[in-house]
Amino acid sequence: MKKLLLLGLIGVGLFAARYPILAEYYFMNSCVNAGKNKEKMFNYCACTLNEIEKRYTLNQFIQNMQTNKEAFLKEIAKTAIPKCINQLSK
Repeated sequence: MKKLLLLGLIGVGLFAARYPILAEYYFMNSCVNAGKNKEKMFNYCACTLNEIEKRYTLNQFIQNMQTNKEAFLKEIAKTAIPKCINQLSK
């Protein structure tokens, strides 16, 4: 129940009018499951997604992931990680 509420709040609050909720869900799910501490990863992934949504349309994100994934992920890392890394320590 807690997770559903949290996901609902994210969809309504942090990412309103951005990527479709299903795209956000898949991003968050894969990102959060990449780490051991799910709660800290959740905060980090939400911050990272927010930074990605500020910079890229959904179509740009998909296109870059399909055509130039490695370079695109490095570009995301340069911009999002410095802004979001502190979320892992909360």
